[in-house]
Amino acid sequence: MVGFEGTHVTKDISLLISKYHVSSIILSGRNFINAHQAKALIRELQSIAIKSNYEYPIIFVIDEEGGMLNSLFDSEFITQFPGAMSLGATDSTELIYNVYRAMAKELKSIGF
Repeated sequence: MVGFEGTHVTKDISLLISKYHVSSIILSGRNFINAHQAKALIRELQSIAIKSNYEYPIIFVIDEEGGMLNSLFDSEFITQFPGAMSLGATDSTELIYNVYRAMAKELKSIGF
């Protein structure tokens, strides 16, 4: 798994994908401006993999836990969910399931 600095595809990450066939990339707040840009970045990185004859898509990873630990902020498109401690305090497995399911749907819509 590799990561990189910046909000655009760099020469280094492009080389890691095309020459060394990395299979997973961790993205963080340093890679995002907003949800639209994040989706475009992931598409561009996948495009490099496709052109490099990858058999499978790159797996993208993000540390998006809710509460104070969010890598992706976009008040228009990304919900800021409560953190695990807050959710646990509700003692509602149904609520916890629904919150994390909603978070997963949002992340999937971006390309994770």
